[in-house]
Amino acid sequence: MESHSEEAFVRCFSGERHRIYRYIFTLVPSEADAEDIFQQASITLWKKFPEFDRSREFFPWACGVAYKTVQNYRRTARRRNLVLGDEVVQRLAEEQMASPARELRRVELIKECLANL
Repeated sequence: MESHSEEAFVRCFSGERHRIYRYIFTLVPSEADAEDIFQQASITLWKKFPEFDRSREFFPWACGVAYKTVQNYRRTARRRNLVLGDEVVQRLAEEQMASPARELRRVELIKECLANL
C-alpha cells in the first residue's frame, strides 16, 4: 500500500474504529469475541482498503467487511454451538445499520446521565 493510501486508511479507520467495534459487539455473544473479530476485521480492512471506493462513506463499507468477518467467526463457532442463529444476527445487523442516529442519541443520553452524577 502506498504512503498516501496508508494515511487515508489511518484517517478513515481511526475516525470510525469505535463505531465498527460497537457494530461487531451487537452481533456476537461476548466482548472477548467482539475484540477478536474486531482485530480480524481491522486486518481485513487494511488489506482490502485499496478496493474501497473513496467516493463513498467508509463506515458502511467497513461494516460490510466486519459483517463478513462475523459470519466467518460464526461458521467456525457453530461447530462448537456457541452462536446465535443466522436470522437473529441478520436482524441485528440490519437494525444497527438502519439506526445510526438512534445509537448516537443513546450515547448522548448516557453522557448526559454521567454528567449529572
